[in-house]
Amino acid sequence: MSPLPSFVARPLVALVLGRGRPLFFAATVALVLLCGWFAMGARQEQSTASMNSARAAEQRSEEEFRRDFGSDEVIIVALTHPDLLGPGGLATIGALTSRIAALDGVRRATSLANVRQIVSGPDGAEPAPLLPDPLPPGEACAAAVRRALDVNPHLTGLLISEDRRTAAIVVEVEDRPGDDAYRARLVHDLRAMQHEAGPAGMALHVTGITLQKHDTTRLVGRDQKVMLPLSVLMLAISLAVVTRHLAGVVLPLLVTGVTVVVTLGLYVALGYQVNVITSLLPPLLLVLSITTAIHLFQEWVALGPRIADRTDRLRHILRFFLAPCFMTSLTTAIGLGSLMVSDIPAVRLFGAFGAFGIMLSFVLNFTLMPAALSLLEPPAAPRRRTGMAVEAFLAAAARLAVLRPRLVFLAAAVPTVLALAGLPMIHNNTDLLRFLREDQPLVRDTRIIDQALGGANAIDLVIERRDGRPLTGIDDVRRLEAFAGAVRREPGVTGTLALTDLLAQLNRAERRLDRLALPDDAEQLAGLFDLLDAATDQGDIRRVMTPDVRRTRLTVRLHAIGTREAATLLAAIDAAG
Repeated sequence: MSPLPSFVARPLVALVLGRGRPLFFAATVALVLLCGWFAMGARQEQSTASMNSARAAEQRSEEEFRRDFGSDEVIIVALTHPDLLGPGGLATIGALTSRIAALDGVRRATSLANVRQIVSGPDGAEPAPLLPDPLPPGEACAAAVRRALDVNPHLTGLLISEDRRTAAIVVEVEDRPGDDAYRARLVHDLRAMQHEAGPAGMALHVTGITLQKHDTTRLVGRDQKVMLPLSVLMLAISLAVVTRHLAGVVLPLLVTGVTVVVTLGLYVALGYQVNVITSLLPPLLLVLSITTAIHLFQEWVALGPRIADRTDRLRHILRFFLAPCFMTSLTTAIGLGSLMVSDIPAVRLFGAFGAFGIMLSFVLNFTLMPAALSLLEPPAAPRRRTGMAVEAFLAAAARLAVLRPRLVFLAAAVPTVLALAGLPMIHNNTDLLRFLREDQPLVRDTRIIDQALGGANAIDLVIERRDGRPLTGIDDVRRLEAFAGAVRREPGVTGTLALTDLLAQLNRAERRLDRLALPDDAEQLAGLFDLLDAATDQGDIRRVMTPDVRRTRLTVRLHAIGTREAATLLAAIDAAG
């Protein structure tokens, strides 16, 4: 046992065992109160923005997409109704669409009630409501709607199911970078509509990335309220069994509690919100910081009458444990700190504050713990040893390692080789729905919408020429249509929405064709772009192309899939391009 360097030993002993002890206790209480005040104001991140990549190129791409095409965040509200395409069902769709469009945080709500189609007018192509006005009575209404849907096949799977039994309202969510609460209000309002009374057979289902963010945040917050107290209770029971001493329960929990409060308080004071990753910090620090406290307390008890003076006893403990515990804490902090190289801000924060918390717990274990122990009377004799079976096992393992080292190496090498062989078989396939129980409203509604409408998820692609020129040439449009067709044939893809769909509708109406078709030559195509440029309502147009037509958006609708399937699909899309 090597003595501590004097420049470490003297101030440490003076702080925790000498005249500085009252001041140290007062400073610790003040720090805990201050950090506790900040920690009580911790807020759950609603937007999950910290889970987005911090790479400059990816952030720039996202900013450019929002600048050119607006937010890509949508909510799907699906309605089943016994008279869906009749006057009653269409009136319900219209009323719901108007109510949803008026909600705070909604940029636009689109459904069969307000969507427009391109038709042939006296002067050529012109926009017109999809639904006839006024609606015909009875069966004639449903027949008229079916005819309108048949000539606009791109709406199937988007606003209406193929079997015509489920209608969708596509809700575009506003992008408010400075407001982290409006999404929760919007989700609450939409789900309140689900519980309103309606005719028999009517049901409302809601899903989308906004609800995924909201439910993830809510469930994380709920789990924290349950798991953190449960973790403390389990630790207290374990400490009571191991130490069989009230101080052996209270003091380690005191050190870990101060560690958690100070770490979380500093986290909040620096302006960070708790996200799905950093919510794991409290239980992590509880478990990792308590081990050193157990070592110190058990040694304090085990010394018995050999060192009766409490100051000498604590000096002995500090000299014996300081170096090994420092190295243990340092290596653990380095491991957590390595997460700071991640591209995900939430992971970086978890690594940084996890490493800070571990080193803070080391400092508290060698200051607060001995200072508190110095107030207690040392036991006159060590308690009866517990865990004899465990100690016997450890002693046998130590003898085997010394007497049969080759056997130990061989026993470790065999499973290691097998594990290395299995490493290539590990795949990441994150799917939020698989993390939740099937009875969760989000899972239930997503499954129903996925089955009825062919997918509630989407991938948005931005397409531009390498030379930066406009995508207005006939070859550009044909290649874009061929690319969209190749994407539609990929497994998991339920449909696409592209500039070519808009051009085909416009061309059909302008030339009075009986089918959707792209123009045959460059002159006809140029005329269509002139019509788009002259249109008074640019909302739908700007959703698929920029004003200079140098960039266009291709929306790929998908079934609910995991990240592994999504990565395979993206690779196939990249190859098709």
